[in-house]
This record gives sequence, structure tokens and C-alpha cells, in this order.
Amino acid sequence: MARLELQHNNLVGTLPANLSFISTLSTFDLSFNSLSGTLPAWSMLNSVSVRLNDNQFQGEIPPFEAPSILILFLNYNQFSGSIPIHESWSSLAFLDVAHNKISGTIPSYINLLTSLMFLNINHNDISGTLPPALFAISSMQYLFMSHNRLFGDIPNMLSRLSQLSQLNLEDNKLIGTLPEQFSLLSDLRTVNVFNNTCGGC
Repeated sequence: MARLELQHNNLVGTLPANLSFISTLSTFDLSFNSLSGTLPAWSMLNSVSVRLNDNQFQGEIPPFEAPSILILFLNYNQFSGSIPIHESWSSLAFLDVAHNKISGTIPSYINLLTSLMFLNINHNDISGTLPPALFAISSMQYLFMSHNRLFGDIPNMLSRLSQLSQLNLEDNKLIGTLPEQFSLLSDLRTVNVFNNTCGGC
């Protein structure tokens, strides 16, 4: 079995911990159902796309092994704990955990996600400053971090994200002024820093 796609099927209940075929799947899509409970710590060795968004899952997100993964959508659930990162996710390009109950800080080792192009952590309870490791991901194009509790300056290191196209930092606790280095980002099309306390926000 290479694909399991059961999105929009009104599924309810929890996921069993022992599904031996999971490791053979390239596509695993259970999005837009009413599934609940916690996620088992599966090994997803062949998974390229995992979409569990728009359900009612709870608990911490286990950082499962998935060396081939490109897409991980876990948004619109009730997950708690920290932002999930696994050292095997070097191919991950799209990570969406928006609209959950995730807390803590942005991990200082987020640069393990060396291929990340799209990161959405909007509408969580994430705090702390923006770590330097975030600006070491040179592939980043879409960075959405609105409606959290991030604080501190918007660092000049943002200019290292040379491919950045969209940035959303709305409704945080950021201070200071917008870095002059913004002008160096030639691909930047949209910046939203509304409802912060920084100059120009």
C-alpha cells in the first residue's frame, strides 16, 4: 500500500498504536474528519506527505522518524506541547501546526529542518524571542508566526532569508524598529507586523 487518503469522510474515534502498514505509506491523509485522541509514535520511513489537519487530536506531537517527508500538516487540532522537530526531517519543506495549543519557544535547533520553505505556527501560545537558528534556514519562503506571545526585537538576521516572500508576525509582543535590512529581501511581497509595539508596526 502506497497511499491512504480518507479525508472528508466524517471519521470519528482514535488511531490505533500498531498499524504495521504505516511505514510503507508515501501519502497518509486523514484530514477534515473528527478524529480525536493522541498520535501514536509511528515510524513513517517512506512517508512523503502526512496530512492530519482539521481534526480533534490532542496531546503532544511525537517527533516520529520520517526521512522522506516533504509535507506535514497538523493544523486546526488541539495539540499541545512544543513544535515538533526530528533530526530525520531534513527533507521537510512544508510544516503547518497553526491553530493548536502549542506552547514553549521556537526550538534553537529548528535549523535541522534544512529544506523548510513554509512554516506556519499562527494562533498558538508560543513565546520567547526569535532564535538565530530560524534565520539559518536559507530555503524559507513563507514564515507565519502571528497570534502568539513572541517578544523582543525583529533581528537584523532576518535578511539572511534571501528567498522570503511572506512574513506574518501580527499580534505578538515584538518591540524596537523594523530592520533596515528588509530592503535587501528582493522577493519579499507581504509583511504583516500589526498589533506589536515596534516602530512601524
